[in-house]
Amino acid sequence: MNHDSKHGLTVRPVEPTDYRAAGDLVVEAYVTGGILSDNRGYDEVLRDVAGRSQQATVLVAIFDGEIVGTGTIALASSEHAEIARESEAEFRYFGVRTDMWGRGIGTALVAACEKSAAESGANSIVMSVISHNTAALSMYGACGYNRVPERDWSPFPDVPLLVLHKSLA
Repeated sequence: MNHDSKHGLTVRPVEPTDYRAAGDLVVEAYVTGGILSDNRGYDEVLRDVAGRSQQATVLVAIFDGEIVGTGTIALASSEHAEIARESEAEFRYFGVRTDMWGRGIGTALVAACEKSAAESGANSIVMSVISHNTAALSMYGACGYNRVPERDWSPFPDVPLLVLHKSLA
């Protein structure tokens, strides 16, 4: 568990009582951020915190007793990893409550996910970011992530995903 007493923020593993709030939060962040605007059923995937916590590490950021962010680390062997290769972890299902954007919660959550990935034995982290999500691309760049254009991909023709990478070693 990470605690930042200066900001009153704690990042810890998800608990069963957090599942619904964490799922609702990530859906809200994706919708508000313009990332989730289709009817392909991805909202149900985002809400399934209980399911992904069985094969991946789900973290939640807590501020003033409320869940304000969530992120998932999936090792390459997890069914939740789409692009991770051997010795990589994949950062997925990330969201910060929209009224908390710009307060450093995302950066703190990214750092906690990196720590979790390293503790799980990963040497690096990869993630996919939809190409028009400039706020996320900027934040991840500030956290030390670099584009890996040769690994970019699209689950659907209208969903271009950019791959970012960061070495943990």
